[in-house]
Amino acid sequence: MDWSIQRELDEKHAKNPMPGDYWNEMFVPICVVTKVSEEHVWICRSTIDVDRNHWMWDMEKIECMPRAEFAQWLSYHGTPELGYWAHVKPMWFAASIRERGSGYGATEVRKGESDSVYTGEKKGKEAVKEITGDL
Repeated sequence: MDWSIQRELDEKHAKNPMPGDYWNEMFVPICVVTKVSEEHVWICRSTIDVDRNHWMWDMEKIECMPRAEFAQWLSYHGTPELGYWAHVKPMWFAASIRERGSGYGATEVRKGESDSVYTGEKKGKEAVKEITGDL
């Protein structure tokens, strides 16, 4: 992706986050936005290792912060005008739920991009349903 386009996306989604926004730095998971209100953003930034090559979000550790604080947290030196140290994949996790049947609680490949995923011997939708109780 063109660097200028990524910078525009980062700025837009830092100031106006959407549920499912996935923030990463060099393929390291930073957080996923789980909920947004007029004044607050709920994120998960804690992961659990499933095995050597897979991880999942620890959805029992959701944090809430004011929207302005969210943008400052992601920016260099707390100054959004300087840019953002993490990069967004807009609504990437939400799309992952719809398109692949994986999602919050399903494992993701640690090398950066999502593949078909497994939790034990169960795949995608079955794993999500077991962990979250719904799809």
